[in-house]
Amino acid sequence: LATAPAFLLGARQLTTNAPALLATSLAVGGLVRLCWPPEDSPPSMRVVDALLTAAGLFIGFGSAALLVGVVAPLAAVAVALVAASPNRSRGELAIGLGVATVAGLAVAGWIWAHPVGYSAMLGGMAHPFLNSAVFTNALKQLGFGLFPWIALLPIAGIHALAPTTSSDQPPPREWFGRVLLVTWFVALYLTGTLEAAAVQDVLVPAAPPVLLLIGAYLDDLLDSDELQPFAA
Repeated sequence: LATAPAFLLGARQLTTNAPALLATSLAVGGLVRLCWPPEDSPPSMRVVDALLTAAGLFIGFGSAALLVGVVAPLAAVAVALVAASPNRSRGELAIGLGVATVAGLAVAGWIWAHPVGYSAMLGGMAHPFLNSAVFTNALKQLGFGLFPWIALLPIAGIHALAPTTSSDQPPPREWFGRVLLVTWFVALYLTGTLEAAAVQDVLVPAAPPVLLLIGAYLDDLLDSDELQPFAA
């Protein structure tokens, strides 16, 4: 983030968005380790991972409300588990996370359709169909805050799902991580757009997955001996 001038110089926006950035990082990181722990991870770390997940979801609910703070991390990990061809136990975890995601969406939708003043679930006063928010609002936000790196996001997303620097099939857990970065960004973008349409123009905390996607692409690029697109 220190290399993105607009984000670094926007001190007010940086401090406002910091809790949400921390929350989504903790929630997704903790869930990933709980659902697919590293091979050398001791059993005691499951407790730490659970605490990190709970802290991330709690901070996320307080700083970004239900959709962005809770639903987005759950949905991102659930879809990534399904896409990574999980075994039975991970499939059950994906189903559980999916059910929780649908329940969160249902609660948010009901509150949105029946506004009764300020809603902590939506992070503001719901005013359905009276907002000027459009689907590209979050993209403008990210484009301004993460310039110039945001220009590499499309090719970085493609590279995550179909590696362009190697023909080798990534190991299962690495493939899960690649898919997760894409689903994490998409989930935050979609829930941020829904929340903005429901209550206000929110700050979507999508910087972590965006920068991780771009960083992973550049890292693979530097390790590759093949010619790559000039834009990188």
